[in-house]
Amino acid sequence: MSAIYTRALAGVLFAVSAFSVSAHDMSAHATMTMPSAATWQGEGIIKKVTATSITIAHHPIPALNWPAMTMQFAQPTAQPVTAQRVGEEVDFTFTEGEGGYQIVSLNSHR
Repeated sequence: MSAIYTRALAGVLFAVSAFSVSAHDMSAHATMTMPSAATWQGEGIIKKVTATSITIAHHPIPALNWPAMTMQFAQPTAQPVTAQRVGEEVDFTFTEGEGGYQIVSLNSHR
């Protein structure tokens, strides 16, 4: 009798777990959005421009608790910056990517 009871109980538990797995709807996974990368603002003076990077001596960036320093930023992938000149004062926005910090936009103080 106990063998029948044990088999019946095992069958019920198996059936319940199978239903819970098949009831899990994964259709919403395709519409999940990843959080957008944070973007920060700074201002500074361009020190060097190459095809892949821009070096800027920037003022403190309080949002990141950064002091004034000179940093190399990756060029934007969509539209690399070529019009700015060394010594030019700029406002810029940047984000953190896999390989470091990358310029998003760069505008001259004119």
